[in-house]
Formats: sequence, C-alpha cells, structure tokens
Amino acid sequence: MIRTIKNVALTGRRVFIRVDFDLPPGPGQRPFDEARIDEALPTIRYALEQKARVILATHQGNPRAKWTAARTLEPVAQRLVERLGREAKFADDCIGDGVRKLVQDMRDGELLILENLAINPGEIQNERAFAERLSELCDVLVNEAFGQANRALASTTTLPTLVQDACAGLYFLKEANRLDAAKVKLLPACEALSA
Repeated sequence: MIRTIKNVALTGRRVFIRVDFDLPPGPGQRPFDEARIDEALPTIRYALEQKARVILATHQGNPRAKWTAARTLEPVAQRLVERLGREAKFADDCIGDGVRKLVQDMRDGELLILENLAINPGEIQNERAFAERLSELCDVLVNEAFGQANRALASTTTLPTLVQDACAGLYFLKEANRLDAAKVKLLPACEALSA
C-alpha cells in the first residue's frame, strides 16, 4: 500500500515535493503545455494550506544532455507562481550551501522552487550521495512525478529510502491506483513509496 500526503503531518515541516515539470517550450517558443502543472497543483496547494515549508524539485529536458543556462526552470517557476497566486523563492541550484540557507530561512506556508535537478549528474545516475544531499533539505518527501515513475532517478527511487516520511502526492496516488487496478507491476518509484 502506498502512503499518501494526507496521512502525514505537514505543518511546520520541510516538505520536498518531487514534481514532474518537464515542460520545454513548444516550437517557435510557444508556451509550454501546462498539464503537468495542473496535475500537481492540488498537492502543492494542500501542502501550503497545511502550513508546510514547501520545496519543489523537478528536472527539465533530457537529464543526460549537457547542462546549459537555457535549461533553467525560471520560466516554469514564474508560471507556477502565477497559477498559484502566491510568491515563491527560486534557488539557482538544487543542492549546496545556498540552497540549505534558503531552506533554513523558510517560514511555514512558504514556497521554494529549486533549479533543474538535471544540473547535477547525480540525478540521472541515481547516485546515493546526491540523494543524501537532497534528503538534508526535507522532513517529508512527496513524490508527485508519476511521469518519471518508470525511471530510477536519485530523487524518485533513492531519496524515498532516506526520508522516513515518504509518500505519494494526490495525482501520483491516483495513477498508481490505476496501475494496481489493471494488475500492472508497480514501477520503481511506486515500490519506493510502498509501506
């Protein structure tokens, strides 16, 4: 059975939500498809309403490709802030002293968006050391990245083994339940959240 965000105490805790905002702009720089933002909004709003200190993380683009500044999540973060109707801080990295300081200074009900996880090769290589650095940022891990559930990434399969309160977001749970009903074998990220 997969634990859900609604079964975990969130108030005043650092809640790391692994979302799936792999949303590169369309051809001709058209706006990106916001379906994945829509899928994650109920979970993000729920955590914020519970007065959690919410940290969002995702990757964008091919994680194996060389990092360039063009792959920054700033445009996605800006659109998310508009959709939520609230302010957020944006970190220029996903680990390190600067990120730790931003997390340390957070207050209940605040939102921090980390830079693209693909900035660090440890994400795609599923490095335990990278997952350990991410685990230092949180008390609760919420996986809402169902679109990445078939991949063994540091943030989706190793990180849940390092955080005592690891659970599924609302959309992730809905999709995992569909798999279960269809008698489909659980994906690696689903297994990592099973109690």
